[in-house]
Amino acid sequence: MKSKRSTLNKLEGIGLLLILLSFFLQLFQNDLQSSLNDTQYYQLHDKLDTLWRIIQNDYSQNHPESGVSGTINFEEYSNNWKIYSEEIKELKTWEKSIIFFSKINIILFVIGSVFLIIPKFIEEK
Repeated sequence: MKSKRSTLNKLEGIGLLLILLSFFLQLFQNDLQSSLNDTQYYQLHDKLDTLWRIIQNDYSQNHPESGVSGTINFEEYSNNWKIYSEEIKELKTWEKSIIFFSKINIILFVIGSVFLIIPKFIEEK
């Protein structure tokens, strides 16, 4: 009887550790997702800045009386410009990592929860 209770306590302890581990995996996954979002925002804002510089340059050439000046290097912008499908390919590894850790997190949480619940339904004799 004491041995059975000891086994059930160990099962609960393992369950608690798995749930705790799933919490830390969730934190890591959140950091990955945040980094992915930051990278995507940076890429988007970089493109917007490039477009703004091109519009500013065009305006300054067409309206020299306005006093707006701007010089741009089209070759540099063209070399650095990537269409969305190219940018998203570069981020696929991050997305796959986020999905992988999400699945591991769910599995650990479910197994840990089951390990906590099972001892509650096993009767001591």
